[in-house]
Amino acid sequence: MCQETHYELIDPSGRALASSQIPVDALSLGRGVFETILFINAAAVFRRRHVDRLVASCQALQIADEGQAKALFDHAEQFARRHPGPRVRVRLAVFGEPGGRGAVGLMALRPAGQPKASMKLILADSCRNTSSPTAAHKSVNYLDNLLALGEAKAAGFDDALWLDESGNVAETSTANIFLEIAGALVTPSPGAILPGIVRGWLLETAGKAGVRVLEGKIPAESLGRVERAFVTNSIIGLVPVSQIGRRPLGDAAEAEWFAALQDAYTCVLAAPGGATSALSE
Repeated sequence: MCQETHYELIDPSGRALASSQIPVDALSLGRGVFETILFINAAAVFRRRHVDRLVASCQALQIADEGQAKALFDHAEQFARRHPGPRVRVRLAVFGEPGGRGAVGLMALRPAGQPKASMKLILADSCRNTSSPTAAHKSVNYLDNLLALGEAKAAGFDDALWLDESGNVAETSTANIFLEIAGALVTPSPGAILPGIVRGWLLETAGKAGVRVLEGKIPAESLGRVERAFVTNSIIGLVPVSQIGRRPLGDAAEAEWFAALQDAYTCVLAAPGGATSALSE
C-alpha cells in the first residue's frame, strides 16, 4: 500500500531516462503540461477525460503528439498499479519540444488525503489573463498559482479566488468554482479558466440529477450576493465554500442541489473496477 511519494522519469516507451536524455530546455523553461489524476484502488477516476485533455493540450502547445501523450498516460496507470492504495494521486507532467521531439513524462505518486469539509477563499492580488495561450491548459508554468495559494494560506484562508483582467470571477488557484446567486447556480464561462475535469463532468451530469447550472460572466460585484458556493477539482471532488473574503456564506452541503450533485459524484467513485465503469469516463 502506498504510504510515501514515488517518482519516475520515462520516455513514451516506458524506459527510464539517462541524464543525457533529459530535455533540459523543456524542463527548465516550462515547456510542459500536466494532469493530476485520482486513483481509487488503482483505477483512474475520469480516465477518458484526463486523457482527452492531456492530448489536446500537448497538441495545442506542440509538446507531444497524440500517441506519445496516450503512451505516457498508460505508463502512469502502470505506475499507479505498482504502488497501489485505496486513494492515491498521480501527477503526470509531459515535457517536449515542438513537433513532439524528445517528449518525456515525469510521474509523481503519493497518497491522496480526504478533502476538507469546507474551504475559505480570499480574492487574489493578481488576475487571470484571458489572452494567455496557456490560460486554458494545465501548464507547468504554475508559479502564479503557487504564489496566490501561498498568499491565501498566509492570510488564514484555504485558497485564492482569481478575477480575470476584466473584473469577472475566474477560478481559484487550484479549482473551478460554482456560485449560487439569486437562486441560480452559475459557473464562469471558458476563457480565463482551466476546463476542469470535474467541472466538465458536472456540466454534463447536473441536468440528469435535476440541477440546472448556467455558464456566464460573473462580475466581481456579484460576489456580495453569493448565497452558497463550492469548488471542484480532480482530487477534492466537490467542496463547499464557507467564506469569500470576510463574508460568510450559507452551507452548500445543506442545499438539495448540492446533495444531488454529491450523490452523483459519490456513485462515480464507488463504481466497481476501472476499465468499464464510470471511473473510465
